[in-house]
Amino acid sequence: MNINWKDLFNPIILKRGYDYYKENKVSNIDISNNQIFGIVNGKENYFVTIDLFHNKIDSAECTCPYDNPTSYCKHIAAVLYYVENMNNKEENNYNLNNIINKINEKELKKFLLNILNNDNNLLNEFRSKFINYFPKLSYEEYERRIYDAIRNASGGSGYIDYDSVSVYSRNMCNFISEANKAIKEYDYITAFNIAKIILKSITRIEIDDSYGTVGDITDDCINILYSILINNLFECEITKNILNFILDEVRTGYISNYGVEITVLLDMFINNNLYLKDIEKTLQDTLKESKKKDYFYKRYEYIMYLYDIYTYFKEIKKRENLLKEYSFDEKVCLFYANYLLENKRVNEAINIIKDNIKTTNSLNVKNKLSEIYLENKMFDEYKNILYDMLYSDTRDALINYKRIKKLYNEEQWDKEKLIIIDKLKKLKYYFDVVNDIYVEEKMYNELFLNIKDAGYSTITSYEKYLLKDYYNDLISIYISLILNESKYANNRRMYSSLASKAKHLIDIDKSKKGVNYLFKELSNMLRNKPAMLDEFNKMIDISKYCTL
Repeated sequence: MNINWKDLFNPIILKRGYDYYKENKVSNIDISNNQIFGIVNGKENYFVTIDLFHNKIDSAECTCPYDNPTSYCKHIAAVLYYVENMNNKEENNYNLNNIINKINEKELKKFLLNILNNDNNLLNEFRSKFINYFPKLSYEEYERRIYDAIRNASGGSGYIDYDSVSVYSRNMCNFISEANKAIKEYDYITAFNIAKIILKSITRIEIDDSYGTVGDITDDCINILYSILINNLFECEITKNILNFILDEVRTGYISNYGVEITVLLDMFINNNLYLKDIEKTLQDTLKESKKKDYFYKRYEYIMYLYDIYTYFKEIKKRENLLKEYSFDEKVCLFYANYLLENKRVNEAINIIKDNIKTTNSLNVKNKLSEIYLENKMFDEYKNILYDMLYSDTRDALINYKRIKKLYNEEQWDKEKLIIIDKLKKLKYYFDVVNDIYVEEKMYNELFLNIKDAGYSTITSYEKYLLKDYYNDLISIYISLILNESKYANNRRMYSSLASKAKHLIDIDKSKKGVNYLFKELSNMLRNKPAMLDEFNKMIDISKYCTL
């Protein structure tokens, strides 16, 4: 099948699509009725559909997040490469094993030595495979080898681009393989050195990590440390070395800034009561420094570690002081409030929460305060906090509205709800909240007036409440929206959207007067745009409504 298509792609996307094709990631190709269908395996299976018109691409779609009607993705390119080469695949007409068996052993060794001495990447792979035959390396020697492998992947530029990520990944996986083999040989120092160097290198490399390669490699390194600790859960040199590495990360946060969570390994030390005083001192110092920062996402995690240590040593006062000192943090505040409530110290819990709200204005913390007020029958305070949450945050706004409603009798509420709605309509971002309240109160006339000029999706979302009393109005609105959208529709995705809206109109227009009028207006456009007609025919029997 000869299709002119490569000029439709960005050269970089074209190259990536070709890589996918060569890596055999294309499958389930089906060609029929001027349409190509295929599946491409990326992070998940992506489904590609390509429509042809006179042997040219009319449109192409992919289920990946990067699909764009004006810029085709690499998955579409991969399918097109596959189709282009379907009839050009050649089978090897020789048996490589037979050829190797015929080669003189000395010549083969000479060849192997030559390519290993001239290709560091291949040498690393060879060493990983036959590590038991090599002498042990020092930390410094591993550091040199790992950073050489990183530089090789970047071509010496310092940046590992998309095309070089596979080289970087293969190189690091070779070292990880060495580490895992070292663990089997009880050589924990070597395994630790490799994992440590790779993890530290993450902060020093620039890489196009579109497919999460770095995350996979760092996970493997953390698993190496985990395996070492599992085999050494007692006080010894390797365990202390790993702890020092983790505590250094607690103090600096360098690796954590790159999404690498090695501090979770502290669980193993704390749960087994190892080096608790060392951990306590580092956590205390780090938390103290964190107060100088506007945001420190590890705070709650580190406080919980300290909490567990104080619990182990039965230092109840220190534990309480810790929670109180850091109760300005939302999560710590909620934890501390629950702690106080469990100990029947309600007023202290309320005061801690109020202090937190002054600085965070957190909806979660306010919700907790409302629960405390209700449980303790503090109804005036409960009502005030509900109004505060309703007017300050759209999240849970309808829930808080319903909670307020329960505090009034029917006569009072008829007046109060209008005051609330009027105030909400003046606030930004409360459009949907007001509509939901209209539904709650069955105020359908007000709902229609509020949404009649909104977009299609908004109107359809409330259609079921309005269709009975505003049937003709909705039909007219839908016709107007479809005709307006048809004026600038210029690709299959937009045609499909129009067809879907027309199909919806057919479903609700019992008289079909509106539908017949719509297709009368669209007939010329459908006649002159084959792709648009094709999309409509997929959903609708056009012949019932117009003759083309």
